[in-house]
Amino acid sequence: MRSILILAALVGLAAGGSMAATLPVETYTLPNGLTVILHEDHSQPMVTINTWFAVGSKDESPGRTGFAHLFEHLMFMGTERVPDNQFDMLMERGGGANNASTSNDRTNYYSWGPRSLLPTLLWLDADRLEGLSRAMTQEKLDLQRNVVRNERRQSYENQPYGAAELMVSDAMWPQGHPYHHPVIGSHEDLEAATVEDVKGFFDTYYVPGNASLVVAGLKGLRKGPFGALLSAKGLAVEADSIGWLNLPEPADPGLPSIVLIGDSTVRNGRGDGEGGQWGWGDALADHFDPAKVNIVNRAIGGLSSRTFRTQGHWERALMLVKPGDWVVMQFGHNDSAPLNDDQRARGTIKGTGGETEVIDNLLTRQPEVVHTYGWYLRQNIREAKAAGATPVVCSLVPRKTWREGRIVRSGVDGYGGWARQVAVEEGVAFIDLNELVAQRYDELGAAAVDALFADPHMHTSRAGAELNAAMVAAELKKRSGAPFAGWAR
Repeated sequence: MRSILILAALVGLAAGGSMAATLPVETYTLPNGLTVILHEDHSQPMVTINTWFAVGSKDESPGRTGFAHLFEHLMFMGTERVPDNQFDMLMERGGGANNASTSNDRTNYYSWGPRSLLPTLLWLDADRLEGLSRAMTQEKLDLQRNVVRNERRQSYENQPYGAAELMVSDAMWPQGHPYHHPVIGSHEDLEAATVEDVKGFFDTYYVPGNASLVVAGLKGLRKGPFGALLSAKGLAVEADSIGWLNLPEPADPGLPSIVLIGDSTVRNGRGDGEGGQWGWGDALADHFDPAKVNIVNRAIGGLSSRTFRTQGHWERALMLVKPGDWVVMQFGHNDSAPLNDDQRARGTIKGTGGETEVIDNLLTRQPEVVHTYGWYLRQNIREAKAAGATPVVCSLVPRKTWREGRIVRSGVDGYGGWARQVAVEEGVAFIDLNELVAQRYDELGAAAVDALFADPHMHTSRAGAELNAAMVAAELKKRSGAPFAGWAR
């Protein structure tokens, strides 16, 4: 019945005149035969890709009806590089999502997410186009065959008037016509499918020359592998300062979260290890069970306790915080910078008191009241408490700076000491990460510590991040009455 109504509606539209829309696109054909259609759309901070294969139920062999739709399901069953459900997991961790559909004439797979996710979306599609056939197994086929057969039962056989849709194609098209059988296929034909059938279908139809890829979006994209490919129109759009960071959100909103805020020593860049540099927050998840707690690393490189707030990042992080969560903060590395300049204007007044300085910010061109380092920490602590969360303050991790055979510490009259003072005065937990890590570096010695850094003094390698994260995790698990030990892996 629905098919008849849709057909009637289409006939009515055709009789009423053209409804076509014109979109500006650029079309390319790659050496492998893939057609790429690029549409720049700067109205939304999102990107979407749609890979369209020219294969549908009309291409099915006799005795193999429903195969195109079955294969749509199989495309999500994983490859050697992205096994099991990692296709969805990798995409969703970056704020993306996906779906697919099959008709008589085509099968399409579409994904969308923040613009920073574009490289991941393209890589995932390329990976399964290259490697799905090799990873196909009888177990995967059996699983999705049962899913599709159950879909037929739920959507057609056990729905009022659902069987009418199965009858329409049979009534409208004669035996032998490619549209004669329904897209969903028959139980008998689905049961008859073999792994060899699946691989043969893939090798025949899932090839670049039989596909078109649409990429739409790109608003404000700058950093990453596609920034250099923007047109003059794209470059004229104000650069996005947030989306490229690929900041995470709670993977399971129903679970408690440990929300991390801080600078590049907690999360560097996009959190993907670019240049070999990692923050300890990116390794903290290794110590906690994702089925019990979310690790949400919202730290941003280059920011101070002041600019993390003034640029709106704390406000956005706080929106993710709910009662029962924990907020772990570490600032200080960038707070000693100038209070006012035309580069970053990120410094804070030294200390923990109530001193202020009114400036005309040379970077933002706006008046601003600058406070002490301790004042900004206090605001984060109090606002986290007001949201029902429990704050934890960390002193800043030490730099790789040696003096007389020991790592230089941040003393009592420095950012480490000021962080401790604020934590004590506000009655919240304090982790002296500066001293703990420095002691460990002293034990290891200069040669071993060199391997823990990806630059001369500041940013740790993956191994260095893991060492620091292990210390944070150990200190959290020691907290009496806190749930961290129960969340441990």
